Amino acid sequence: MALPINSIGPSLDGSGLDLGYEADDERMPGTLVAPPSAEELTPQVEAIASAVAGVEVRAHHQATVVDLTRGADHEPWYGGAGVQTPGGTICSTGFGVYKPADMYKSLVTTAWHCGAGSYNTWYSRQYMGYANEGDGNAADDTIGIVPRDTQKSGGYIYGGPWNDSTDYAMQVSGSGGNNVGDYVCQSAANSGGHCNIRIAQVDRQILGPNGVWRKFADEAVQTDPNEIAAANGDSGGPVVAIVDNGNKVQARGTVTSLEKEQECAGRTTSDGGYRTPWCFHGMWYVPISQTLADMGWVLRTDNP
Repeated sequence: MALPINSIGPSLDGSGLDLGYEADDERMPGTLVAPPSAEELTPQVEAIASAVAGVEVRAHHQATVVDLTRGADHEPWYGGAGVQTPGGTICSTGFGVYKPADMYKSLVTTAWHCGAGSYNTWYSRQYMGYANEGDGNAADDTIGIVPRDTQKSGGYIYGGPWNDSTDYAMQVSGSGGNNVGDYVCQSAANSGGHCNIRIAQVDRQILGPNGVWRKFADEAVQTDPNEIAAANGDSGGPVVAIVDNGNKVQARGTVTSLEKEQECAGRTTSDGGYRTPWCFHGMWYVPISQTLADMGWVLRTDNP
């Protein structure tokens, strides 16, 4: 029976390796015997892999991933894509930007608390780029990933569900201010796109989960009782307003923290194979206008 390995990386707690495998689910040729279940196979896979690797290996059954654009982005790098952080967890990219004062350097934003260091695409685990602390601002909870090999960021964000197998993306038309009562959407990579989110407070100073004060942050709450605002792992994702009859989006901010926990009601997330989804009715985000002013960045509104 074939047991192809389709993902491998360090365990989130640093104790060893995390391995994903997919079993051949066909019956043995010439028999009516069903193949072993994942519950039977996983301990065997862990024992063999641990002996070979020389460290503890935790295994889980995982279907072969599809090359989804949100989870396997490429140049020009878009917002709303899933990235593996330097710590091995998932975060989302926000917007493509560039810095005129630094030879028009391209960057793709994410949340500061996602960490400085090397970033990979979430599914394909391809090296994307590096985030230096100097290309970020802790009080804005935003940091810029510099794409590898002088590649460029793009002026679009991904839309739709987190597991959308199309290349659906929306062009960023520019940036805008936030006012109480406005409706926004967020399109982070772990839980996918969500709309009908109403701004409840603006220009508040809040203490983030990482213990750093956000200089300014806006609160928005889901108004659709059948929807969520976001899920854990959506940090860094883009908050936007829909414009141009739904053909474009206006950048509004970067997801920084979540509040008002609610039932996920069967919803799945991009990192659902590693942890149980954790859903929220509200979110806080840092206004994009604040970040652009503090960092000297210019928002991309088209592909270079």
